[in-house]
Amino acid sequence: QAHHAQKTLQAFLSSRGRNDHEAQTLLKSRNVHVGKDGSVWLLGEKEDHAMEFRQEPDGKWSGKRHGKPSGAFAEKVGSSKKMVVYKDPLDFLMAKSKGAIPEHGGANFFVMSDDHSRHQLDEIVAHHTHINEIHLAMFAAANQPEKEGSLLNEMKARFNPFDIQVKGISPMRERSRERGPDLGL
Repeated sequence: QAHHAQKTLQAFLSSRGRNDHEAQTLLKSRNVHVGKDGSVWLLGEKEDHAMEFRQEPDGKWSGKRHGKPSGAFAEKVGSSKKMVVYKDPLDFLMAKSKGAIPEHGGANFFVMSDDHSRHQLDEIVAHHTHINEIHLAMFAAANQPEKEGSLLNEMKARFNPFDIQVKGISPMRERSRERGPDLGL
C-alpha cells in the first residue's frame, strides 16, 4: 500500500509540474494522505478543511474543497513584523516537512488555497498593523515562474502604498541561523 500511495502522489506532483521525488517527503507529513481509491488529500493546519484531488479518466487531476468554504489553507499570526506568504499549499507542506517553517510563537505565515485567499490576506494585514513586511515564498516551480512574478508584482502594488514592503524569498535555499533566509531576488 505504501508503494501505491507513493506512485499516486508522484503522478499528482508530476501533473502540477513538481518533482515527483517530493512524494516520499510529503507522505511523512500528517497533512498529506493518499486514499486507497487513489485520491490525494491535503489537510489544512487546523484540520477544519481539506483539499481532495482525483485523477480523471483523461489523466487530468480535479480538485474539490471540503469543510471551511474558502480562504487560507493555513495561517498563523504572531508578533513578528514579517509575514511569509505561500501561494501553493504544496510549497508550504514541503517547506514544513523539511523544517523550514519556524515553530516559534512570533512567526507569521499565510498559505493561499483559492481566489478568496487574497481577500483574507488583505483583512489579516489590515487588522494586524504590526506586520510591515510580506515575504512571498518563491519556489520557481517548472510550470509557474511567470505566475510567481506576476503575483509578487500584484502584491507590491496592493501593499506598498500602505508602507508594507513586499519581497520575494526562496525559503528552501540553505540558510544559517544567524542570517535567516536568503533573499531570492
